[in-house]
Amino acid sequence: MQHAVADDITVFIEPLVAPVALHCVGAGRGAEAFARIAHTLGWQVTVLDHRPALLDSIDVPEGIVRRHVRQLDAVHQALTELPHDGRTAVALLSHIFEVDSAWLTSTLPLPLGYVGVLGSRKRAEQLVAHAEAALLALGTPLTARMRHKLYAPIGLDLGGESPASIALAAIGEIEAVMHGRPSGFLRERQSPIHSRTPTPQLLTRDIAPIVPEVPLRCDLPEPPEH
Repeated sequence: MQHAVADDITVFIEPLVAPVALHCVGAGRGAEAFARIAHTLGWQVTVLDHRPALLDSIDVPEGIVRRHVRQLDAVHQALTELPHDGRTAVALLSHIFEVDSAWLTSTLPLPLGYVGVLGSRKRAEQLVAHAEAALLALGTPLTARMRHKLYAPIGLDLGGESPASIALAAIGEIEAVMHGRPSGFLRERQSPIHSRTPTPQLLTRDIAPIVPEVPLRCDLPEPPEH
């Protein structure tokens, strides 16, 4: 990116973006498919599970991290030891309500970019209700910002039902969220396909940059206004 700072001075800036960190909770065929697709994108993938035998048995590419989380009360500690910023996505794939609930309760307050829950809409609503009650008991009410990063059920509506198809739909959704795109068909996009980074404004030291929030889809209803 070229930027002129004066009449006779031009600087070239190349933004360096960290790879997406994907944490898959629950070892199984679903996690295998998630890990393979994410690995091809250069993402940093970690598969976490409380069952060491199942964790060791999954077939994933070399470089995928397997992490054994022994107890549910160790979930928060495990998350804090892993990347947990805006370039981090968590996919809850365990199919075990108590496990997914514990992870959802711990992930929602963190500044993550994406939290996805595998399963039906009804199950997702039950998980969110359970997590909301748990957070409220801890003195942390569920906020609109927390709901904003929650995608439940996980994935784009591509129509496939196999583990690979579900993983593809979810990885595509995460990719769209990380790029601030609404997904959809390119033929219906009115603006240029390949967006360019705009020239940044020069800010004085006493002016903080304003980062606009990108509207993202969320399948769950927003909390009522009080």
